[in-house]
Amino acid sequence: MKKKILNAGVIAITLLLFTTSFSSGATFTAVASGNWSSTTTWGGSVPPLTIISDQVIISSGINVTMDNSVTLNGGLAMLNVEGTLSSASSGMLTVMAGSVTGAGAINVGSVVCQTAAIVSFTGSLTANTLTCNVLNLLVAADIMVNQTLNMSSGVLNLQTGSSLDVGANATIVISGGMITLNGGTVGLSGSYNVSYIVGSAVAGVELSGSGLNNVAVNVGIGNTVTLSSDLTVSGTLTLTSGTLVLAGNDLTLSGNLSATAGATVSSTASSNISISAATSLSGVLTFSSSGNVVNNFTVNIGSNGSVMLGSDIVIQGMLSLVSGHLNVGSYNAEIGASGSVTGESGSAYVITGVTGSLSMHLTAGASASTTFPVGTSVHFCPAQILLNAGSASGEVFVGAATDVYAQGTSGVDISMTQPLVDATWFIHSDIIANLNMNIRLMWAATAEVNAFNRTMAYISHYMAGNWDVTATASANIEANGMYSLSRNNITSLSPFAVFDQNTIPTAVENEAADLISFNVYPNPAADFINVKYPLSSLNSEPTYIEVVDILGSRIYSARLTKVNTIIPVERFLPGNYFIRVYNDNMSTVKKFIKM
Repeated sequence: MKKKILNAGVIAITLLLFTTSFSSGATFTAVASGNWSSTTTWGGSVPPLTIISDQVIISSGINVTMDNSVTLNGGLAMLNVEGTLSSASSGMLTVMAGSVTGAGAINVGSVVCQTAAIVSFTGSLTANTLTCNVLNLLVAADIMVNQTLNMSSGVLNLQTGSSLDVGANATIVISGGMITLNGGTVGLSGSYNVSYIVGSAVAGVELSGSGLNNVAVNVGIGNTVTLSSDLTVSGTLTLTSGTLVLAGNDLTLSGNLSATAGATVSSTASSNISISAATSLSGVLTFSSSGNVVNNFTVNIGSNGSVMLGSDIVIQGMLSLVSGHLNVGSYNAEIGASGSVTGESGSAYVITGVTGSLSMHLTAGASASTTFPVGTSVHFCPAQILLNAGSASGEVFVGAATDVYAQGTSGVDISMTQPLVDATWFIHSDIIANLNMNIRLMWAATAEVNAFNRTMAYISHYMAGNWDVTATASANIEANGMYSLSRNNITSLSPFAVFDQNTIPTAVENEAADLISFNVYPNPAADFINVKYPLSSLNSEPTYIEVVDILGSRIYSARLTKVNTIIPVERFLPGNYFIRVYNDNMSTVKKFIKM
């Protein structure tokens, strides 16, 4: 059996306790393999299950099975294992006070080390569960935890010659304690998980294993988990409460994100974030208000997936759009003054919605325009912006959303009946005076609706309560197969759209009188909503219904076939939604709230 060199202080304390204990407690030495409770095992009296001042010795070659849980709870208590101490999965060895020594093997269900425990054991220790609650537990053993390692408080200090590993799918729970290396090593090559709970923590060697799978942060509001090295999560990063502080380290998500409102990530310009997943992240990535800056941000999500932001973000370096989308929702993704965007395409762009945006600082008189690779949940609709010489310089914000409304952002959705490109571009700026801008809007053929004629088209600007009309031109064919039109010398900003010569942008159909009976209840709703629509209207022409979220994404659609339609909403996220009922002659919208 191999031996380890112990810390000199630990040896001295152990020898002192060992020597003193002979004068104040009994000594029990196992003479045969067997159960702890058997007199045959000990050749007479059986040691107590709670050891206060006794010494229990398991000699080399002897295997003692704990058929009951055993507790050491005295400063003079000692368990010396030179042979083997084992138990069923329910067996528990608790060291409240006292020492565990020897160089044999301990293989029990669970081990709990409390405040006054001294473990100078140098053999192999295997347990389903190991709990550490010791100020500084110096360990020189080879530890294998099959299921759960609980670091409740204090430090698990792995000394020279010791090692720590965990079983397949085991979890290391950090709830006030930490693991440090003082000459020891960690394996952690098999798949395992780490969970931070209760209070703030500084992440350590528990995140260093090549088998790291899931990481969970649930430390409570106002508390943090601070990285001490780069973090790659191949499974799911779960953010339930508190803040994951990158502290200048990189974060790579190659699995999934599960996040609860209020749980955040804090980053600076020294950190890179890379999202490299097979499908959309199920959670929302939210940054803290004072920690929303990153260096490089990479989106590489397959299957046309996306990562959703729950806050503003500032990207000082490069936004790399490899595949999939960065969905900013109602927030802004700012590209810093020295930053850039690369890789944009019809399958890799920034989804913005009505109030979200991608922003960049533009300098007037630049030699080339700047591309804003924005789009809707359906179409890639990039815009190129150039501030002309003589214009003021400043931050420019660009977004795109599905549908085109008669009053810019409200009224009848004219994309249902009018020939146009099914997108509205929202362009804003912090330039208050002396604005002079050229814009170039691009779209794919799939965004053209209602027999739109791209050879007689124009960019319309919603101003003074109306969509304006300008001279038509034939759209340009771009190298990527998209089409484009330009409009120059724009001095004010509001919604833009692309129409053709036959578009009637001011057409607002009168709603049928019986739409007064279009009812939605209950509102707010938790599990389902009822939509009541007159039977007479259903018999007149095909009528449809759809539910749209605040980002403009269609999440439910159907043809109305009966007076009462029940729509399940239990899986909708809480918030505001819109129900639209429409046919070839009308369109009307009502709002409801999901609780």
